[in-house]
Amino acid sequence: PNALAKCTQNIERNPTLPRLYIHRAAVLVKLGGVCSLNLALADYNKCIELTSSKEKKGLPYLRKGMILRSLKKYNAALTAFDQAEASLSDDSDLTLKKKVSMCKVMTKKL
Repeated sequence: PNALAKCTQNIERNPTLPRLYIHRAAVLVKLGGVCSLNLALADYNKCIELTSSKEKKGLPYLRKGMILRSLKKYNAALTAFDQAEASLSDDSDLTLKKKVSMCKVMTKKL
């Protein structure tokens, strides 16, 4: 909860910085539970909304998809993974590309 409070304070001071929402969402995911996952999902959506660079949206879309999969919203998760994939260019981080691809495959099996 202390980390969560700190992240929230940072967002209150700088509400237009996308990375702050990613940090808070990560804390919420670690807390677990459906309520925390839904709040993390909202933070990833806000991060995506605030991110101007198409390519920088890959990570928040990936994490959004992972949360949706945890919530058993498989079609929505696949959509998020597709959006992550679409945001990545040929020059994107290879590890991120592999993670997106792996998440898509695993979700399709569910």
